[in-house]
Amino acid sequence: MADTSALEEELKLELSPYDADLLADCGLLGGAPRLVSQESTYFDTPDHALARAGLSLRVRRSGRRHKQTIKADGSAAGMLVRSEWEREIAGNQPVLDEDNPVTALLGHRTALLAPVFVVENERRVWNRDGIEIALDEGRIVAGERLAPLCEVELERKGAQLDALFALAREIEARVPARICVLSKAERGYRLLGPAAPAPKAGRVRLTPQMSVADSLALIVGHCLGHFHRNLPALLDHGDAHALHQARVAIRRLRSALSLYRPVVQEPRTVARFQRELQWLAGKLGAMREIDVLLANDDDPEAIAPLCAARRKAAGEAAAALRSKRCRMLMLDLAEWIAVGRWRRAAPDAAPEAAPDTALGEPSLGAFAAAVLTRRRKVLRKRGRHLAALGDEARHDVRKAAKKLRYAADFFAALYPQEREGRRARRFVARVERLQERLGTLNDRVTAPAVRARLGLAPRRIPTADAEKAEQARLLRAAASDYDEVATARPFWR
Repeated sequence: MADTSALEEELKLELSPYDADLLADCGLLGGAPRLVSQESTYFDTPDHALARAGLSLRVRRSGRRHKQTIKADGSAAGMLVRSEWEREIAGNQPVLDEDNPVTALLGHRTALLAPVFVVENERRVWNRDGIEIALDEGRIVAGERLAPLCEVELERKGAQLDALFALAREIEARVPARICVLSKAERGYRLLGPAAPAPKAGRVRLTPQMSVADSLALIVGHCLGHFHRNLPALLDHGDAHALHQARVAIRRLRSALSLYRPVVQEPRTVARFQRELQWLAGKLGAMREIDVLLANDDDPEAIAPLCAARRKAAGEAAAALRSKRCRMLMLDLAEWIAVGRWRRAAPDAAPEAAPDTALGEPSLGAFAAAVLTRRRKVLRKRGRHLAALGDEARHDVRKAAKKLRYAADFFAALYPQEREGRRARRFVARVERLQERLGTLNDRVTAPAVRARLGLAPRRIPTADAEKAEQARLLRAAASDYDEVATARPFWR
């Protein structure tokens, strides 16, 4: 039997086992569910070639039946949208012919495939108006390491996309449920080997053939994925690196909404998202300010009160992240980017980008070049005479640098040629260096106010002159970085 190919579209929500039982019994999902016991074994090579290529291969046993599934990574702003190849097989070992992506990738190396982890779960299944609802409870087993699993999958089986979100809202109205962007495969790979560092943003894989609207959807989905992948370490341990990456994800998301303002003809909706994201960033920012003090303060008497203040800030941040307000923000963003009204208006809404297509719509390349040119112009204007600027004006330069850097990060994939790619990497590195230098300077300038707000005495430093000298050194270095950015040749021209 050959593999059958299909596109899987699903919305996944995380919830607690207690809330899973409440949801199953509340009557929302329908009558008695179909009960299925599943054991899914995931296969890969010793060097995890499939995972590195964005593929997963599993054999799922349910009773006496075995089904082999290959999936390709894919997400769209809180949803999982993936190509998949399925076939019934006779046993628990993969059966790979010539017509599937695993064989195409590995060739003769398919002989190296071996089990890497197992997912054991009890599944309750309902069908409602073209949506398959699967409530999974179980665990992921990788050697001696285990991770619990409790989630509900809403898979499109003929329904409209907005029906998935409507059902997700009905579920959230009854039990706390948070959008989940991690597949079971990704969770399993996370259990293998040592604990991974806080996930960074990575590259957004835009292509010149994409529409401007689709590029925004991909960027927002990328930012939401970056945020959600850092939540476990942040919620469970208050990890400082995960905190930093979650804040970066929010900043990138806010920048994307700002950069694409000409495309999105829903100013009130975008303004609401910006306010809510700013609220969330503020909750995380209080932790980050204390982390900066802890990293730079050599006063032993300050350590204990700083640690106490961080524990309090971490508790407040965790409460915000677990709140209904945050859960609904993420669901609202995912729904708006997937099926919002702006997508129908987007094609004519980029007046600053020259029409490049037969339909008179702006190409993504033209739009990206216009955005990058505009953000570079803003930075060059604000940064003139940087060394002479006051603290507030210098902070505005930092924000302009941040927007330019994120725009360059977003659009870099549109310039894949080797020469353009080198220029893009150099340009981004220069802007990043300027942003970080100004950030360090801002941390030193604002540290006394943060300490005062926490009720701490001023930091003990050798002399006020020494602190001024260090700030002056950072400012000279930042001014030099600015000159490099201002005179660098744009990679998008």
